[in-house]
Amino acid sequence: VMERDTGRWAGWLLFGAVLVVGLCDGMYRAAYHLPTVLGEGIDYNELLERGVDHGFRTTPGGLEMSVAPRNIQSLMQQGHGGACQHQWQCTSHLVCRDGVCSFCASDDECRQRNSMRECYNETSDEDGAQPEAECRHKPLFFPLYGSDIFIFFFAFFVVMLAAPTGTGGGGILVPCFLIIGHFSPHSAVPLSKACILGGAVVNNIFNVQRRHPFANRPLIHSELVAILVPSLLAGTIFGVFLNKMSPNWLIILLLVISLSLSTASSAKKALSLYREEVLADKEAGETEKLLSGGGHEFKAKHYSHSFESDLTLTQEHRQILDQESRIDMRWVGVTICLWVVVFVFAFLKETVTECGTANYFLVSFAPMPIILVSCWYLGNKLCERFERKSKVGYQFAEGDIMWTRANARFLPLVGLLVGVAAGALGIAAGTLLGPLLLELGVLPMVSVGTSGFMVLFTSSSTTMQYILLGVLKVDYAVALTIFSMVAAGIGNAVMYWMVKRYNKTWFVVGALAFLIGASTILLGISGIYRLWRSWEVGENMGLQPLCRHFSLGH
Repeated sequence: VMERDTGRWAGWLLFGAVLVVGLCDGMYRAAYHLPTVLGEGIDYNELLERGVDHGFRTTPGGLEMSVAPRNIQSLMQQGHGGACQHQWQCTSHLVCRDGVCSFCASDDECRQRNSMRECYNETSDEDGAQPEAECRHKPLFFPLYGSDIFIFFFAFFVVMLAAPTGTGGGGILVPCFLIIGHFSPHSAVPLSKACILGGAVVNNIFNVQRRHPFANRPLIHSELVAILVPSLLAGTIFGVFLNKMSPNWLIILLLVISLSLSTASSAKKALSLYREEVLADKEAGETEKLLSGGGHEFKAKHYSHSFESDLTLTQEHRQILDQESRIDMRWVGVTICLWVVVFVFAFLKETVTECGTANYFLVSFAPMPIILVSCWYLGNKLCERFERKSKVGYQFAEGDIMWTRANARFLPLVGLLVGVAAGALGIAAGTLLGPLLLELGVLPMVSVGTSGFMVLFTSSSTTMQYILLGVLKVDYAVALTIFSMVAAGIGNAVMYWMVKRYNKTWFVVGALAFLIGASTILLGISGIYRLWRSWEVGENMGLQPLCRHFSLGH
């Protein structure tokens, strides 16, 4: 079936616009000391005092960078001059010498705690002494260890599976970098973001050129993005507050529960699709296979309605088909405008208000009415379009969302809840959103294409922010990004070829279930270990005060 070249550059324009907006978002957040786009907080005081390579503490999920309360942080790790008995009782850049956390004097001292660390000196006195030498992770080359090669191939495999399924894979990459690569948490998280960005760029280069499997329209569902992204951003506002106030054990519990439910949902959907597609294949028999040349084509069910070939279509029907054959940039424009609103208020909250004051809460929740009104307006527009299609006898494709009033109100609520979970638990929104879209009946290829598109914005923003802060280890990041781009290209091409060749999608959802399940296990184990360490040193297990964290504007 030959498709008409409609809106040839619309997909590339969308890809470029989102990538540029994401990079600009990261630059401004770094310049004005704002949290990341997902609400992840960064202690900029620590960066300024001790250098940009330090100053982070991960949540039990390992995916969010937040600032520990000073009294708890001092229990777990001491700064320079603090008392210690073991190496781990000092912050990662120091060593424990003679019962005191001190600057390093040799590589051997650093390697007692971490075999991948070396002693770096940036300030030496006239006698050659190293009064402020610090332990840091070694460069990528010279020496190149076997563990380096392993994490590259492991990241290659993870991204090859994760990119085509619309998830980042950070839940697996971060533990890999921590355990195998011996990176500190504040280095492992930015490296995972660089891998995710590399995979997301290539993944979306493929997806912006692809079409819906059963209709002449783009694979990426721009209307779904427009109505979900604002509510996702709104949800992170609530989620960040919950994260600040919740004890670690509660975050770990909710993290494991949410990821377990997401895994179960994806696995159930994969099994359902497997049974449905295998059974349909058996019923079709060998006749259809012979007629199609030994394989199936993932063709549209109503391509006959796409162009001039069907002369019975009304003018309005033709107009609808023509409009949906290309990306409507108006939906993208609305999404970008709402992002600007959220960004402006986030900037005001962190720079001109003091935590706990009335102005702080007023500015924090000021975007909510704007987002709610926008979602209501966008929902009404989608309902009007749905009613218009129904009147002209439009043939809806498999997996299309029926934009009734109930669905138009329900989808933003789903986005809001996913945003709350993302902000509170520090997990990628796509990890939860993908399975939810599948439960709503969205086709697997459309679901992973749409959720993967959202990953492009968040990963570009956070990666740029970490680059400007100097947190990203450039040598590892560049190499891992290149590996990830190649991996995403191979994984995307192979998976899409398999979908077209065998006319099956159950393995796409199966790969998604595997990735989320592996993340659940790894993050659960690391979270429980961190919880045990926190309990061992006497960390408070109750609710935390909201303003215990460092206020970025003061």
